[in-house]
Amino acid sequence: MIDLLEEIKNKYSKKNIQSLCTKLQKKCSFKSENDIDNLNNLAFWMYILGDTDNTLKLIDLTKDVDFDGKYNIWDYIHTMWALKSRILREKGDVDEAKKVSSAITLNDLTPNKFFDTPEKIKSYRENFIKRTTYEGIGYHEEIENELSNGDIKGANVWRLGSIMKYIRYKEEGIYPDLIEKDDLIEKEINEFVDILKRT
Repeated sequence: MIDLLEEIKNKYSKKNIQSLCTKLQKKCSFKSENDIDNLNNLAFWMYILGDTDNTLKLIDLTKDVDFDGKYNIWDYIHTMWALKSRILREKGDVDEAKKVSSAITLNDLTPNKFFDTPEKIKSYRENFIKRTTYEGIGYHEEIENELSNGDIKGANVWRLGSIMKYIRYKEEGIYPDLIEKDDLIEKEINEFVDILKRT
C-alpha cells in the first residue's frame, strides 16, 4: 500500500491528492472512519482524473475487510465498491460489476443492532429504496449556496459528494427513481467530473 501511495504522489501534483496520500501513508486503519474517508476520497479523485487502474488498486485494499455492520465506515467502503462496479461496467465486464453490486446489497440486508432480524432489515431496506430519489441524494441546494457566496472550492466539495452519492446508489440498480432518471444522473456526474478535473 505504501508503494502505491508513493506512486500516486509522484504522478500527481494536486495538493489534495498529495495531502490524502500523506495522511494515508501515516495511517490507514480499516477500523477508522477518518482513514476510510480519506481512502474513499483518493479513489474518487483517481477516477475523476481518469486513472482507473489506481482507482481499482485503492478500492481493492478493502476487498478482504469483513463486514461488521458499522455503517460509519461501511458507507465509505460500499461507495468505493459501487465505484468499482461502475468502472467494471464501463469496461464491459458486466457480470463482475453485478457481483460487486450484489455484495453491497447483501451487506445491506445483513441484520444489525438497529434491525436485528432479516424481516426488519428487509422492511427497512424496502422503505429506503422507495424513498431514495435523485433530488434527495444530489447536493443541488448546497452547491448553489456556495456558488452564490462566490465559494468555488466549497461548491466543488459538494460536487464531489454528489458524484459519490450518485454512484453509490445508482450502481446497485434497485432504486426506481434513480433508474428512471438515469440519463439526468449520468449527465450530472459527467458535468461534475469535468469541472473537478479542471480545478
